[in-house]
Parts: sequence; C-alpha cells; structure tokens
Amino acid sequence: MAYNFDYYRIFFSAAKHKNITSAANELFLSQPTISRSIQKLEHELGCTLLVRTNQGVELTAEGRLLYRHVEKAVESIETVEEKLMQIKNLEDGMVHICATEMTMQYFLPSFLEKFKTEYPGIRFRLSIGLPKTLFPQLHSGSVDLAVFTTPLAVDGTIALTVLKEYREILIAGEKFCRFTDRPRHLAELAGEPFILMQPGTTARNYIEQYFKEHKVSVQSEFDVSMMPVIGPMVQANMGLGFVPPFYVEEQLKQGLVREIELEEELPVRQICLCTSKTYPQSAACKAFIRCLRAAVG
Repeated sequence: MAYNFDYYRIFFSAAKHKNITSAANELFLSQPTISRSIQKLEHELGCTLLVRTNQGVELTAEGRLLYRHVEKAVESIETVEEKLMQIKNLEDGMVHICATEMTMQYFLPSFLEKFKTEYPGIRFRLSIGLPKTLFPQLHSGSVDLAVFTTPLAVDGTIALTVLKEYREILIAGEKFCRFTDRPRHLAELAGEPFILMQPGTTARNYIEQYFKEHKVSVQSEFDVSMMPVIGPMVQANMGLGFVPPFYVEEQLKQGLVREIELEEELPVRQICLCTSKTYPQSAACKAFIRCLRAAVG
C-alpha cells in the first residue's frame, strides 16, 4: 500500500492535465520529480497507471479507476483545507460561551455586536445558567470560555481575567422608604423581609457572606431564580432586594424604587473571563478573548 499521499496528488495532477509539464508547473515541482513519483506509485500498486503519448500522458484502465477515487479524495481535502484557511483567517468559526443571565444581558451584547461587525463569519453558541452547572462544560472542553461573576470556586485548571467591577445596591419600595432617609446599619434591617436569589447561586453566596461577616442574620422572604424579577417585586413592596445598579437604573430615575445606603459597604463583585488552561482555543475564540481583554486594557 502507498502511504505517501503526495504520490496520489502528483498522479492526480498529471492525469488531470494529461501532461507532466503542466503537473510540474501546478505543483511547483520538477518534471523528473513528477515522473519518479508516478513510477513509485505504480511500483507500490503493481500496475501501470499512465502511458506516455506524443501529446502527453493517457490513463490506463487501472489509472482511470484510481483517478475516479483520488479525484474525490483530493477535492475533499482541498475543501477541508479551504475551510481551515477560512477558520484561520477568521472568516468562519464557532465560539461557544457560557454565561450567567446577568452577564449575558448586561455585559456581553456590546462585545458580541462589535465582534460580529468585524468578523461577520464567526458564529456563537450561548449557554446561560449557573456557574456550578456550566463549569463542568468548561472543564471538559465542550465550551470555549465563560463569563461569570464572583464569588467563584475554581481550581488550577481555570484561568480568570477580571473584566469589570461593580457593587450591588440595596433597594426599597415606597413601603420601606423610611430606611432611605439616612445610611443604615445592617442590624437595623435584620428583621425586614428580603427578596434574594435562590440558595446556591453566586449572588446568594455573595449576600450571605456579606451578612455573615457583619454578624447579622438575614430573613429571605422570597427566593427567586432570576435577578430581573427582584426590581419589580421590590417596587411592589414585597421586600428589600440587592441588585446590580444597572438592573434598576430606570426605576431609580423614576423614583419607583429607592436605594438604601449602608454603613457597611458591600464588597466589590467582579465579572470574570474564565478559560481552560488545559484545552487549546480556536482562532475565533482567541480573537474574541482579545476583544474582551482590550476593554480592560
């Protein structure tokens, strides 16, 4: 069996052009190299594939059989090579991103829009959920990158890059506006109803750790699975809620909810790019990561 595919490519070119010289010009090889390669292929296959004529070369019956199959293989490889070149040149490709509902809604869209404008051929697959359920996909290499918020529990196989920092705020509706007249200590709010993200989420862990550090217990009246519902529930006077400020910008401007200033400052939260140190990244993934990192200098 002939293991050198170059022999088949050379045979294909000579058979296609029916001319050794034309094959040499196409493949940037010398005519003797073309002839020797075909002879070696014939020797390995044990049959004559091409015969010389006054006009060039002609296929034998065995050569015609081989040509039909090699033609399909060469075309398939050329198609793959063209596809790989498109991927390399960022004309094609796929980036699979894991993100939380917050980072997908309030952080990533501007970057996706900018990137798609520059590289319209790149496609995206977006998975939205909790870090604890999506991190295994990053570990396994089935997704390219993740954009999550701290606090995060990661091991040495995950690289973190901080993209943005923010602090959550505590908001209240009209019923609880008495707490907005001056900065309040957490202890003053200990007995009030709170609307919090459900246990196990990073947002809930963040708030629970905050209260624990200040030795104040918190009463969760409502556990919710989506941050955007906290603003409307607070507005409806169902309790107090912690949210990123950009979630309730319009409600604050319109006076529908008010911020309760706290004496015990809420810790900074970070939006982080998470990538695997184990799995190689595609050209499209590397380009999108450069786009994200450019935003933080």
